[in-house]
Amino acid sequence: MKNISKILIVSSLSIWACNGADKQEQKSSEETASKWENAGTEHRADSSVNHNATDASQVQNYHQQTQTQNSLKLNDAEFLIDNKFNDWYLRYNDKQILSFKNIKPTPFVGGLFIPKNQPIANHLIVTKFGDDDSKLFVFNAKGEKTIEVKGGEFFVTEHKGKKYLFTLQDTRSPLMAVVDIENNKILNKDIPLGQGAAMHAWYWQNNSLVGIKNNGKPDVIGNYKAMSFNWDKMQFDEKEITISGAQLSHLHEVKFDYRVEY
Repeated sequence: MKNISKILIVSSLSIWACNGADKQEQKSSEETASKWENAGTEHRADSSVNHNATDASQVQNYHQQTQTQNSLKLNDAEFLIDNKFNDWYLRYNDKQILSFKNIKPTPFVGGLFIPKNQPIANHLIVTKFGDDDSKLFVFNAKGEKTIEVKGGEFFVTEHKGKKYLFTLQDTRSPLMAVVDIENNKILNKDIPLGQGAAMHAWYWQNNSLVGIKNNGKPDVIGNYKAMSFNWDKMQFDEKEITISGAQLSHLHEVKFDYRVEY
């Protein structure tokens, strides 16, 4: 009888120890899982502010916060961007001077924007993105529109002592426009850049502006197909030129004053 009691006590202790070990192991597993879950949450939180994300609202917000402003004062006048959902307005001293209804983002950015970089003295540049039809507008200090061309992205460059503003419409039918900044005059409003193998990068070669075709990618042997800009005709020459990878590495890439990074 004593032996049976001892066996029962030992068995009970063994069961209690096993249950305790299982609970401890379960607790440890839960803690580990919680740590991994929290780590995943932290990672997702970090990812949510990544401007390279493909979420349209994230790209739009990043673009607005880093490259644009909602208002700008020019002399005694104030220009202000306002929007209601997808309807966008530009106001000049509370007077509406530009509006677009129901703008659809293309591909992730849509609306009216005032770039932080304003290269034309005493004038305001406003860009419109969306509807697969980007535009650039120039207004004077009186709120009068002086320029309207296709292409919301732009860079300013100088040639023979004159400053020019090039705009880029980087959509299904890419094209450029050229504006004479000093005379506030459109020199060419429709410079086709080709489809499929469109020009997508621009460089300076011996004081000449060249556009790299095939979206800036080389061919199988590392050469680049390019076209040179003709300043007399204010358009790219039709004849292709070839630039080697070694040559391209020594050229200066054109830096955009305002460009949307998707």
